[in-house]
Amino acid sequence: MAAAVAEEEAPLTVPEAIALGTAGMTTVVFSGPDAAKIDPSSMTFAGALLEYWSYDVNGNLVLVFDKSKLDLKPGDTTALISGKLKNGTPFSGAVLVTVVQ
Repeated sequence: MAAAVAEEEAPLTVPEAIALGTAGMTTVVFSGPDAAKIDPSSMTFAGALLEYWSYDVNGNLVLVFDKSKLDLKPGDTTALISGKLKNGTPFSGAVLVTVVQ
């Protein structure tokens, strides 16, 4: 059973609408003090493997995924994100998204 990362511990945001059929990347941001506990290389989002990641100036973990590899359709409002903490504990959860054609 995968552990859940509580929203208050590591809030997740997808800062912009995901436009399907367009080239480019989309980001998922983990904010809060527990963002540093996540193993970025283990992350998947909507079925896509991570392209690259970084920490922003506020210590938020910014994950970047190729939009063409996301398993989403217009009208979807949630997407699965999963990965592991640095201690090896798996976790997964739903992220609110806006998907447009």
